[in-house]
Amino acid sequence: MQSSIELTSDCCVQYKYPDNDHGQFTIIINEKYSINYGYHVWPSAPILAQFISYYRSKFNGKRIIELGSGTGMVGIVAAKIGALVVLTDSHQYPQCLQLCQQNVDINGVNDNITAILPLTWGHFDEQVIQMPSFDYIISSDCFYNEKDFEDILSSVSFLMDKHQTKGTVFYTTYQERDSEWSIECLLNQWHLKCHYISLSDFETDNECVAKDNLSSKSTIHLLEITKNI
Repeated sequence: MQSSIELTSDCCVQYKYPDNDHGQFTIIINEKYSINYGYHVWPSAPILAQFISYYRSKFNGKRIIELGSGTGMVGIVAAKIGALVVLTDSHQYPQCLQLCQQNVDINGVNDNITAILPLTWGHFDEQVIQMPSFDYIISSDCFYNEKDFEDILSSVSFLMDKHQTKGTVFYTTYQERDSEWSIECLLNQWHLKCHYISLSDFETDNECVAKDNLSSKSTIHLLEITKNI
């Protein structure tokens, strides 16, 4: 599936990740300078992509949906290591979906990106209702604006409920912007529980991650969220 949409690239960035044979694979991501958050690769994305690449055996062959894909960077890394990935972003930002398709084409992962779909957090249209179950949900920097927190977790909870054993796991990275923000009450409301994963567990405790200097890494957190059953 090749995209016929042409988007002008304002910035083209290469990211390198370890492969199985102690070598590296490279992905190329086009970004656009815009007030739209989704046109950029934010610092949390390379961290989540590093986690997926480091634990590739966990994700290889698994069904994954990415929420708020933006450029598609994290989902493309998941596809590169063998996962079957659905990329999504808000109905309000069709150009993000176009940018995802362009980056999928550039990186040659069309066979593993099974769909690129509009999905707005907290909205349950027929397309969302008919979605299959997934093994994993992933998202980077979705907890950016406090007003969106409940919509995000309601969507996550709904997708988890589709799994026969409610065994879907949500991995998300976020950059701490306000120490007073908390999702604890919302987790309880949606019958979810949360576990923090140390970045040092998957070799991000060095100066660079994926050859990208992340000076803000100290404020980035990785969460594992599951159903509290």
